[in-house]
Amino acid sequence: MSRKKSTPHVARPVALPQKEQPTTPLPDDPSVLPARLREAGDIFHRLIESSHLAVCLATWEGTLLYANPASAALLGQAAPEALTGQSLFTHYPPALQSRLHEEILPQLLAHGHWQGELAVLSSGGAVIPTLETLTVVGEAQETPRYLARQAMDITAHKVEEEALLTDRLLLNAWLDNVPDHVYFKDRESRFLRISRANSEWLGLADPAEGVGKTDFDFFSSEHAEQAFADEQRIIATGQPIVNLEEKETWPDGHETWVSTTKMPLRDATGQIIGTFGISADITARKLAELERDRALRDLEAQTLQLRNAIEDMTLVQETMATLTAALTFEEAIDILLSAVVKAVKADRLSMFLIEDEQITRVGTYPMTESQRARIGEVLPLTDYPLIRQVIESRHPLVLAGDSPQLQEHARRSFAAAGIKMHATIPLIGRQGVLGTLSVNYTDPTRTFTERDMRMLQMLTNQTAFAFENIRLLEQTRIRAERERMVRTIIDRIRRSTNRDTIARVALEELAQMSGAVKGMVRLGTRDQLLREPEVVARPDEKN
Repeated sequence: MSRKKSTPHVARPVALPQKEQPTTPLPDDPSVLPARLREAGDIFHRLIESSHLAVCLATWEGTLLYANPASAALLGQAAPEALTGQSLFTHYPPALQSRLHEEILPQLLAHGHWQGELAVLSSGGAVIPTLETLTVVGEAQETPRYLARQAMDITAHKVEEEALLTDRLLLNAWLDNVPDHVYFKDRESRFLRISRANSEWLGLADPAEGVGKTDFDFFSSEHAEQAFADEQRIIATGQPIVNLEEKETWPDGHETWVSTTKMPLRDATGQIIGTFGISADITARKLAELERDRALRDLEAQTLQLRNAIEDMTLVQETMATLTAALTFEEAIDILLSAVVKAVKADRLSMFLIEDEQITRVGTYPMTESQRARIGEVLPLTDYPLIRQVIESRHPLVLAGDSPQLQEHARRSFAAAGIKMHATIPLIGRQGVLGTLSVNYTDPTRTFTERDMRMLQMLTNQTAFAFENIRLLEQTRIRAERERMVRTIIDRIRRSTNRDTIARVALEELAQMSGAVKGMVRLGTRDQLLREPEVVARPDEKN
C-alpha cells in the first residue's frame, strides 16, 4: 500500500498542567521497578479484557496482534485468539474498502487518530454498524508501527435513528401536505412549529417565519386573547379542547371559522411544556349554516306573521259580524272594547263620541264602579288639544304616559292610573270622525307595534260604520213609526163623517205623536186663518 512520505503524527502522552504534588523518588533497587510496571500492565490488561468496547491492536499493515473478548463477540467469534493473525481490513465490508484506504487511512496518517461510523462483517456475514476510534501508535522516531481500534456496536442506535428519521419524514410530509392548520406552541403560546397550510393561512411565505410568534401577531385582540386563555387553561389543567368551533377575527375586520382541537404538549417525563393543536377551516360550512339559520328564522318569522295575520283577520271578521248584528250603541261599544283587549292585550280603554265642541265618554275598560260612574261624562274638547289633533288629522297618536305633549291634568291622570304608554285612535266613519278610542298600557315594557296600530284602526273603523248603521236604523225605525201613526190617523178620520169627530181624532193623535199636552184645530179660509185663529178643540177638553 502506498503511503505519503511525510512524517506522520504519532499519538503520544501529553503532559497536562497539574498542581505541584510531592514526587515519590524512584526506588534505588532496580528490581522493584519492573514489578510495578508488571502490576500496572496487568491492571490495564484486565480493564481492556472486561471492557464492552471492542479493542484490538494490529500492525500498520493490518495484521491483528491482539483482540479483547468484546471484539470476538462483535465479530461472532467464540474466542478472541481466533482473530489473531487475521487482517483487520478484512473485517470491513467490501463497500467500505475504498473509503477506508482512500479517505480514512490518509486522515489517520495526517492527524494520528480518526473517529466515525463504520461497519464490520460478522462471521455469519451480517453487517454490523459500529462507532470506531482508530489511533496510530509509533516508535519514538514517530514512524507508524501499530494501529489501535476501539469499536462499539451501534445497531440499536441506528435502528432508533432510522425510526426517528422515519418519524421526522412522516411528520414533515404530514405538515407539508395536510390541508388543516397544525401548530405546536410553548408555555407562553409562542409557535414552535406550524404546518405549511397554517403558514399560508397566516400569510407567511414559509412555516419557519412563524416560529416565535403568537396569535397576537396575526389576529385581532378579540380572538387572540380568547385563544391565549384557552391554551393557558390547557397548560394549567391538562384538559384538552376538542372540536371547538371558533370565530377568528382579523385586523382588517373579516371573519373566519375553524373547528379546533388543542392538547397539552408533554416532554419525555410527562411534564406539560406547551400545547399543540389542529384547526380545520369550516368558514364555508359555517356561513352556509348561518345563512340556513337566517333563512329558517325568516321563514319562522313569516310563518308567525302569516299566522298572526290570519288570527287578526279572523278577529276582525268576527268583530264585523257581531257589529253588524248589534242593534244599539251600547252593544257596539262593548263589542269594540272586547275585541281591542283581545287584539292588543290593552290594560285600560276609554271611548268618546264627539258632538260639536264636546266629547262624551261612552265606554271604558275595565268597568269598575268608579269608571261606570263616569259613563256619560261630557268634557270640553278645548281641554284636550291632542284629541282635537287626532280628530282633525284623522291619524292616530302614540305618546308615553309622561310625555310633555300631554296636558298637565292628563299626565296626572295617567300617573295615578299607572299608564306608561298611550294611543288615541280616531273612529272614522262615512261622514267623518265620530269619536276616539283611548288605548293604554301599564306595563313599561309594552309598546305599540305597527301591527297593533293597524288592528286598532281597522276595529275602530268597523265600529264607526256600525254606529252609522245603528243611527240609520234608528232613524228608519222612527220614520216608519211616524208613517204608521199617520196611516192610523188617516184611517180613523176616513171612517168618521162628523166634522167635530174628525177634528178631535186628528188632534188627539197628533198630540200623542208629538207628546203635546194641549192642541187646537183652526178651520177657515186662508184669509180667515191669517186674521184670527179659532180654537175648535183641545185634547183635554170635552165638547
